[in-house]
Amino acid sequence: MRTGVSRSSLEAWRSFWPAENAKPAVLSPSPKSKRFGSGSAAIRACKVLSRPRCLYRLDERARVQTFTTAAWGIANVVGPVIGGLIVEHASWRWVFLVNVPVGAVAVGLLLLSYRDPPRNARGPMGAWGALLAGTATALVSFALSPNGLHTATARIAIPLAAVGAVVLLARHQIRTKAPLLPAAVASEPAVRTGLASNAFIGGILYASAAYVPLWITGQGRGNAVAAGVTLVPLLAGWALGSGLSVRILVAHGMRPVQMGAFALAFAGSVGLAVVVAFALPTPWAFAAVGLLGFGLGPAASSSVLAPQSCVAWQHRGVVTSAVFAVRMLGGSIAVAALGALGHGGHEGARFVGIAILALSGLVTAGALAPRAALAGAREAVTPAE
Repeated sequence: MRTGVSRSSLEAWRSFWPAENAKPAVLSPSPKSKRFGSGSAAIRACKVLSRPRCLYRLDERARVQTFTTAAWGIANVVGPVIGGLIVEHASWRWVFLVNVPVGAVAVGLLLLSYRDPPRNARGPMGAWGALLAGTATALVSFALSPNGLHTATARIAIPLAAVGAVVLLARHQIRTKAPLLPAAVASEPAVRTGLASNAFIGGILYASAAYVPLWITGQGRGNAVAAGVTLVPLLAGWALGSGLSVRILVAHGMRPVQMGAFALAFAGSVGLAVVVAFALPTPWAFAAVGLLGFGLGPAASSSVLAPQSCVAWQHRGVVTSAVFAVRMLGGSIAVAALGALGHGGHEGARFVGIAILALSGLVTAGALAPRAALAGAREAVTPAE
């Protein structure tokens, strides 16, 4: 479990790095780029670099989302199975080497298809804020981890250090001229909803990814491969739900998508908790995690698209970074907290906790999400040249 906490902590630290100076991508029209699939590579590059909405109007994003979600979904269906096979027949250490060939191909596609235009003079980047936020996230995660603090000194020092880091971060953000999230941006209802929702989305996703496979192997229901396969319905449902939800978001706004998505996620998490509590057959767990993923996908996609669509172009990068940072932070804290909750043989309590997170997300969406349909669905998304 400590490995999961550390990973999500590092991901959250990385996501806090500000991106408010992001520029729109420029696609290379060279024949070589086209032969290597410049369109799909550039779309993925925009997403990775917090620039996924620089090239398309809001009404066009439903079609774009279909392609990006399909690629993401295929990778997430195949990935857990490959990981399980590697762990079962080799060693878990080899799992990390899978990123080497995949990363090499991705870098090659980016070099062939992506061009970053010359940048103008930059203002303050807020690097100290990002560093403090990442440090605070890591310390809070370790403070919550039941197995990460082995001595009495550590059990006192780490929580105190976490509190101190949070206080320093808050003071820095109040005083700095380059906050991680400008006040004008944070005042938007869609942005507030996206940030709050992603705290619960990250908690549900990372806790499920950590504890569903652990339950499979711990109860003798399968080996590492079977544990990886158990996540396939969750990730496939996420991809399918995400692709279907964007059109609803454009037509009807954020609130219906968010509330409907969290309602589905709550139903799936309750089903999963029932399966664990009553030791029902494993296929019922597959169905429950599939429904859970089908709800999480729309909640996640709408909580990114809607905030991006209601802020000025120059703030879309920092909004995207903040949304994903909060998702990673929520996941890190949830994995640590639910690990402590299930410590001592109370494994079912973890899944009850996941259901509580989904219900909390539903209540939050109902309280915060704007009612109106998204404005500006057909306006240009990049500034005039």
